[in-house]
Amino acid sequence: MLRKKRAKIYKLISFLIVAVLLFLFGASTSSAATTIGLNITTDGALTITATGSFQFQPGAAAGLVLTSDGSGNASWANLSGLETDPVFVASPAAGILAGDITNWNTAFGWGDHSVQGYLTSYTETDPVFVASPAAGILAGDITNWNTAFGWGDHSVQGYLTSYTETDPVVGAVSGLVKSDGAGNISAATAGVDYVATESDPVVGALTG
Repeated sequence: MLRKKRAKIYKLISFLIVAVLLFLFGASTSSAATTIGLNITTDGALTITATGSFQFQPGAAAGLVLTSDGSGNASWANLSGLETDPVFVASPAAGILAGDITNWNTAFGWGDHSVQGYLTSYTETDPVFVASPAAGILAGDITNWNTAFGWGDHSVQGYLTSYTETDPVVGAVSGLVKSDGAGNISAATAGVDYVATESDPVVGALTG
């Protein structure tokens, strides 16, 4: 499709050049400086050769082609904008820029990395490292340490570092303490709340 469009555009350009050159040739035969020698041949494709130069300046820019509308009005057009192939537009190739190609060619110039002998595996044999505590660090250890770090700085949380008992009840009790089950505590009585002296003759006779 694109080739056909280009062929039509080039043929149109050729006819426009012929028309302009014929006009200039007929209007400037009296001046040797502007005389144009013209040779036109046709054998299915129009071929034009001429001496001198031809310019069509309105709207001209690098990379544009000369086109015409249905009335014969000429104008410059961006040929790249004529691409309407939906298959190409939808392909990854449509997004390739000139800079991409430059980078790829540069990378190609670096050579085939697969034959450079780069390491693909490695076993640590450094005796200094193997003997150090760091050699025993596992991935799970690092994960746990990172988790603990996420809990924040414990030193600024205001936890107790010391405590002095000021409860008058607890402070008045010495020795063993007992509770009545309701939260009340008091001093335990020897012989009542606990056995103070063993008096069982059987147990007392046991040894070992």
